[in-house]
Amino acid sequence: MRALCHSVLVVVILSTVGCAASVNRIGYTAEKQDEAVSTEKKTYSEGETQSPVLITTDTTVVTNTATELLGQMRYRDSGLSTECSQDDAFRLFERDAHSLGANIVLITWEQHPDFWSTCYRADASLYSTPDTSYLAKVDDYRDSNHFAAKKKGKGVSTAAQIVGFTAGFAGGYLLMSLLLGGN
Repeated sequence: MRALCHSVLVVVILSTVGCAASVNRIGYTAEKQDEAVSTEKKTYSEGETQSPVLITTDTTVVTNTATELLGQMRYRDSGLSTECSQDDAFRLFERDAHSLGANIVLITWEQHPDFWSTCYRADASLYSTPDTSYLAKVDDYRDSNHFAAKKKGKGVSTAAQIVGFTAGFAGGYLLMSLLLGGN
């Protein structure tokens, strides 16, 4: 009976936690097809065009142009997230920006992977502007010193991940044993 209770509890816990990052949208809702983070990059045929989106931490882009705030996003670790890299977050920010008609994504807060989470976490504001002077920066945003410097040397070592997983698993197992009246 105890093994059955443990099995049911594990299934319930795992079914409530997905592999995708947690995304909170403020000021708008996403279309059903836009809910999941796709790891595939969208490619456009020659005739198809999509307006470029600038993803930046530079607040002067927003303060120096006439902009309209269309929405905000929070990108967080859901607990067992596996698809939660900075590139996954940027693809989601860009897709939501396109669906809202925004052309600037301002990263207002970010936390790179560390000891507590292997996921990139960020808050972003989605802006629309008729000013196209920012377009010169769009091609460089992923190669910029800010994003490149943050990605290098900020990862968590494999040993630290194994230690963290083992400690979490052991602590959870002991807690569940106590809660279920195990000896």
